Amino acid sequence: MHRLRESQKKLQKKADEAEKLRAKLQKEQRAVQEAQSAKGRALEEAAHLRKDLSRVAEERDRLSAELAKVEADKEALEGQLEGYKKRVDELEARVRELEGIAVQKEHLEAQLAGLSSFKETLPEPFPQEALLRVLVLDYPNLGDKAEERVIALIEGYWAFLKGEDHPALRHSNRELLVGEPEGMVLVGLEKLLLDLASLPLARWLRTHAFRLEALLQEGQRPSSPRLREE
Repeated sequence: MHRLRESQKKLQKKADEAEKLRAKLQKEQRAVQEAQSAKGRALEEAAHLRKDLSRVAEERDRLSAELAKVEADKEALEGQLEGYKKRVDELEARVRELEGIAVQKEHLEAQLAGLSSFKETLPEPFPQEALLRVLVLDYPNLGDKAEERVIALIEGYWAFLKGEDHPALRHSNRELLVGEPEGMVLVGLEKLLLDLASLPLARWLRTHAFRLEALLQEGQRPSSPRLREE
């Protein structure tokens, strides 16, 4: 009996060990299945990732190509823009040049009109080119009254000698002169003589007040480059 119990114990012990081994085997088999399942999922995910990576790479290449095209277009547009700017600058310079020519043309037309006007006023033969070298004063147009014309003539001549402007000089060819005039011509000399004769200038020149005023003004007498003072 004792040996039977011992055998039964050993048998039970072996059975327990076998059960433990079976449970461990099942656990390892489940672990292997789970690992295989995880490996399958990992392989599937890797396949998806490879597809995504391929799409991303294709998109990257497409965007890179588009970027290169845009940059090339940008360089071309910048070159065109520089060309347009250069052309605009050239056109603006041409416009300024034409505007200057137009101003010169207007000035020349005004000079020609002035020459024609004075040519009609001056007696023949009076060379037209002389209007560029000789100052011509249109005395009858200096005013409506005798005293206005005489005063305008005196003040205008004094302003001319000082290089200043005066309304009387608007009735002259001053703007047409080239350099210092070689001489002067007074249009309407007889009109001036009539004005002087009609004004009490002769009596005024003999007065003490005039001689006193002339004495006070002696240091301010004008001079002309066309006349040599004695």
